[in-house]
Amino acid sequence: MKGQVRMAFRGILLVLILAATSIVYAQDDVCGIYMGSPYAVALEACSDLEPNQVCYGNPLVEAELDDPDLTFAAPGDAVDISAVESLNLSPETLSAASGGIVHMRLTDEEAETDIYVALYGVVTLTPDEDGGYVIETGEPPEGCTPFPSGVLVYSADDVSIVINGVTLEIGAGVVHLATNEAGELVITVLEGVADVTAGEETVTLAVDEFTTVTLDPDGLADGVPAESTAGDIEALDVPEEILESFAALAESETRD
Repeated sequence: MKGQVRMAFRGILLVLILAATSIVYAQDDVCGIYMGSPYAVALEACSDLEPNQVCYGNPLVEAELDDPDLTFAAPGDAVDISAVESLNLSPETLSAASGGIVHMRLTDEEAETDIYVALYGVVTLTPDEDGGYVIETGEPPEGCTPFPSGVLVYSADDVSIVINGVTLEIGAGVVHLATNEAGELVITVLEGVADVTAGEETVTLAVDEFTTVTLDPDGLADGVPAESTAGDIEALDVPEEILESFAALAESETRD
């Protein structure tokens, strides 16, 4: 399975390259002066994460922490996820043409394996009282150079994570998450398989399939997953650099 994951990562990257979806940002009077793709820089800054830590990827993140003495203000700063009360990528008080970037390394205690999470673009994340996370993604401010927003979850082994009250059981692969204007969580499998459970019903997704779950005003699941539907990975405009970092992790863990 791990060898298949590694080869499939390369296939996804090739599709993205051929589709010319690499992201290049230029100066924008409305949205700031950040130039160049920020993903590689953020990945380098966050390359030494310890388990259950979250890392500040670029200067477009606001964090509420439970300890005012903690430092989380510059690329490479890392804190324990337990200290995070909320994360706001690309807050309205900041403007740029790239959006925020945060990386997380979580641990599935039952499976005894790591889960790598990347947040990019316009995203908020709040830990919930049940040990899961609530996310919301948005669009760039009006007049900004378009940039993608989403949450990527990767593991080389079978893991379980709860997002917006939806249980995701991921089978050695990558899942893309985002919310939409209809008030739904959209779950798309980029590699591997995933079981999506909400309202005591489960839908199984294969590669390039997605499902949606209606959310309540608090951002938690308020219904069951819709039937699986064929997706379009290219349309998600997933940053190549993040997928490349996941591919490198897959190769490293296969060698180990």
